[in-house]
Amino acid sequence: MNINDTEVRAAFHAIDEFVRRRRRHGAGIPESVRRLHVRLYRDVRGEVDPEDTPDPRTADDEIGTTEAAALLGCSQRHIRRIAADLDGIRVGRDWIFNRRTVAEYAEARAA
Repeated sequence: MNINDTEVRAAFHAIDEFVRRRRRHGAGIPESVRRLHVRLYRDVRGEVDPEDTPDPRTADDEIGTTEAAALLGCSQRHIRRIAADLDGIRVGRDWIFNRRTVAEYAEARAA
């Protein structure tokens, strides 16, 4: 199925509203919806989607602030402060990081 730019924007706004309401009520966001939200966000912003280009990274390599904090042994607040150092991508109120980048940062910090 192919959808045009207008339909991509409409889908993004619908998913963005869904995510916002789930957060407001403290409900979790299914991983498949989170990934779709990221992909639509990137498309609306005109960014290259890594799933559409040959890249060794996969969607499974994407982690949030909670997992990044666990890998680095620090708080989620600290992760948000160093998000630029970790090449994080902000999606709404969430941050998405590449697991490999976070692991490399942890190794460099330990050295």
